[in-house]
Amino acid sequence: MVSSGSGARRPGIPKAGQLQLAQPLLTLVSSVLLLGEHRTRPPR
Repeated sequence: MVSSGSGARRPGIPKAGQLQLAQPLLTLVSSVLLLGEHRTRPPR
């Protein structure tokens, strides 16, 4: 018999979701550190 809640016991799936949420911020931080990119404000 297959349990309907078997996916909730997998600890890797929630961590993968958190990583996907943090990915845009991590991309910006890595571009600053690796490429020396700087964020500027748009002109008014």
